[in-house]
Amino acid sequence: MSLELSKNAEDHFCRLLDRPGAKYFNLNPFEVLQLELEIEPTKIKKQYRKLSLVCHPDKCGNTERARLAFQIINGAYKMLEDKDSFEYCSKVAKQARERIQEANAKSGNKTPDPVKMEEKVRKEACKIFAELEQRKSNLEQVEVRERKKKREEEATWVKQMRAREAYQEKWEAQRDNRVESWRTWKTQTSQKKKFKNNSPEPPLSDENAIEKDAAASPKATSSRQPPPPPPPPLNKPAPPV
Repeated sequence: MSLELSKNAEDHFCRLLDRPGAKYFNLNPFEVLQLELEIEPTKIKKQYRKLSLVCHPDKCGNTERARLAFQIINGAYKMLEDKDSFEYCSKVAKQARERIQEANAKSGNKTPDPVKMEEKVRKEACKIFAELEQRKSNLEQVEVRERKKKREEEATWVKQMRAREAYQEKWEAQRDNRVESWRTWKTQTSQKKKFKNNSPEPPLSDENAIEKDAAASPKATSSRQPPPPPPPPLNKPAPPV
C-alpha cells in the first residue's frame, strides 16, 4: 500500500528539495517514494514508475530542480530494489515502530490514534536513518584520518630510509679519504715518538751536576771523614786563699 501521491511535480520538488530537514528526510527511502513502511517488494517498482512519470526531467523542462529531485527518487528506488538493502531498511522501520510502541506504553497511551501513530513511526524511522548515516560518516572520517596517518608514517619512513642510504653512500665514498687520513696520522705519531726517544738530554746546571755526581758516586761521599771536634777547655787553677 502506498500513500496518496500528488500528480503535481512541483509538490514533489518542494517535498524533496525545499522543506526544512529535506536532507534528513531523504535518507529514508520509504519517505522519498511515499511508501508505507511495511510495503511489499513487488509494489515498490510500481510506485517508482508513478513518481517517474510525474517528476522525470524530460517531462518537467529538464530543469535543475527536476534533475536533483529525480536523482533522489532514483537513489531511493535502487536502495529498496536490492534485496539485502531492502531487508536492512525494513529492520529500521521495524525498530522505529518498536520505539514508538515502547514510548506509548511508558506514557500509558494503550490505544493511540492510528494516523498519528503512523506519522510518529515515519518520523522515528527518518530519525534512525539519520543516526545511522551520522554513524557511518563518523566511521568514514576515522578511516580517513587513519589512512592519512598511515600515509604520513610511510612517508616519514621512506624519508628516513633515503637519508640513511644517502649517508651510507657518502660514508662509502669517503672511505679512501678516511684510510689515507688514518695512515698520515699513524706516520706522524710514529715520527714524534722516534724523535722524542733520540733527542739528547739538556745540559745540567752546576748544582744539578754536583747532585748528579754525588748520586752517581756514593762511595766517595761516604769515605770523607768528619772534621775533628774542638779541644776541651783548660782547667784554670784555683785562686790562693
